[in-house]
Amino acid sequence: MEEKYFLITTALQETFRKNKKIIFLGEWCLIFNHEKKLQNKHHIVNNYHWDDREKYNRDFYFIDNLYEKKLKEFSVFLNKKHKINHNTEYWRIIIGPWLRSFIEVFFDRYEIVKSIKNKIYDTVVLDYEKNDFIPLNYKEFNSQIKSDEWNHVIFSEIIRFMNIPHSKSNIRLKQKTNSQKSFKKKIKTICKNILLNTYSTFITKSLNKIIIKDPYMPLIEEFKLNLKLFQLPIRHPDNKIKKPKKSIRKKLSGNLIYKNKFENLLDRLLIYMIPYSYLENFNKIKSSNELLYNKNPKLIFTSNAYQHDDCFKIMTAEKTSKGTKYIIGQHGGNFKTGKLNQTVLHQLKSSSVFVSWGWENYNCDSFNIRRMPSLKLSRKISAPDSNGYILITIPSYPRYFYCHYSVPVVGQFLKVIESIFCFIKKLDSTNLHLVKIKLDSDEFGWNLTERFEQNGFSKMLIKNQNFYRSLSKSRISISPYNSTIYYETLSSNFPTVIFFDTKYYEISDSSIEIFNLLKSVGIFHETPLLAAVFVNSVLENINDWWFRKEVQEARLEFCNKFALKSETYLKEWKYLLKNA
Repeated sequence: MEEKYFLITTALQETFRKNKKIIFLGEWCLIFNHEKKLQNKHHIVNNYHWDDREKYNRDFYFIDNLYEKKLKEFSVFLNKKHKINHNTEYWRIIIGPWLRSFIEVFFDRYEIVKSIKNKIYDTVVLDYEKNDFIPLNYKEFNSQIKSDEWNHVIFSEIIRFMNIPHSKSNIRLKQKTNSQKSFKKKIKTICKNILLNTYSTFITKSLNKIIIKDPYMPLIEEFKLNLKLFQLPIRHPDNKIKKPKKSIRKKLSGNLIYKNKFENLLDRLLIYMIPYSYLENFNKIKSSNELLYNKNPKLIFTSNAYQHDDCFKIMTAEKTSKGTKYIIGQHGGNFKTGKLNQTVLHQLKSSSVFVSWGWENYNCDSFNIRRMPSLKLSRKISAPDSNGYILITIPSYPRYFYCHYSVPVVGQFLKVIESIFCFIKKLDSTNLHLVKIKLDSDEFGWNLTERFEQNGFSKMLIKNQNFYRSLSKSRISISPYNSTIYYETLSSNFPTVIFFDTKYYEISDSSIEIFNLLKSVGIFHETPLLAAVFVNSVLENINDWWFRKEVQEARLEFCNKFALKSETYLKEWKYLLKNA
């Protein structure tokens, strides 16, 4: 007789059942050290569908095609709802980041449940109201998709839809919110908002003909760039438009035509969980924008606001529909070196000009890409300390899949942590006292501090110190993942060793040659063992290795293509923004 299992979908303890044969839906259910509290060992973890990385890469294109289809449908739907008539590109700017993200996240959760091979006899569905999980805006949505509460709701909707046996609990589930501010903080926020309202309404609104929002550069440099354009940095008040008292979602549920079983549930959830900023609060945001932004700007530029700031996106869609140019600048690594990145596609498609850190094409000649010195990399980094530390910067990704690009997802992240443990253990014992480990500020429930401490690395952990301060006390930077960190160190000529598994950090075809070059001079390694052996060999006199002609030439070639930097970057950016 086939064994039957009790299904646990998230890490919410209210859904756990003791003394049962349990199947956990994924690694996200098992919080480090908490699984010891289970009173039985009869549990297994469901295989994750995207551990098949070929499927991960193949599904990227299926999801992207589905997104383009839904974008057209939602453009019609939102035009009708708001009694306006804008094209798909207008709505791409506003809802694109949310829509693409929701579709891929839902697809992942749907595939997870569909992939269960074991017989399920029960699972707990907590009591919830979907209204409690309608996000105020994209920023709140992006936080929700990483939470156990939101994912319990989505998994529960899928479980009901698929008729998987389940029991309803009387325990009410609500989305966790930020704790209430103290009276002192409330007063401080009110005073700050009054000042910023005045600053925005009476100064930058009229002064700033070129709108620069969240440019991803040091504040002092942002100030200098604006001064060159005879304006001041934009800083807006945190005047949140509140959630409406009534939701109109149920009335709208019949607006979309369902094509198949999967899209049936997807469409219903899209309608029901679309942020308030795109429906009920849309016109309020448009009105508030008129008080903050120049009526007829010449140009709009951002590196980050294209995604997280709904007020900015609605303003940008309005202005670009009337002819204003829109420039988006690269805001991190992995944009071109990684094989896939859905956010890059959105930026290329929604902007008039995309500014890269050195590369000039992206699998298609139709995009208008300009290579420019990076604003992010303009930060000055201290010279290495020849007697300093071996600084290892640790990545951190959410327990739940959240964005489709070439990085480890879900439990694959634990393999990255294991590779870092391996690297440290393979270093010469005489060098271990030099190792410092910089954890990310958000551990996303992986309990990384406990994991490192349990492996005997507690004395190596750096706490309450930013990356640049830690780097100033180090002789070499170790980057065990494909990200911005090594772009910063290489462009600043700071000794750097990179290692990561290209099975999870897939490299784009156009980047293979440059990574092979970095590998040939000792900068890049594909295994922690090779990286550790190399660091052991050069640690006593890093400069002898780092300043070899072939090493510097390889570094400069990488930077010229992917991490461009210039002493005259402010002058170059002034010219671009004035003449684009």
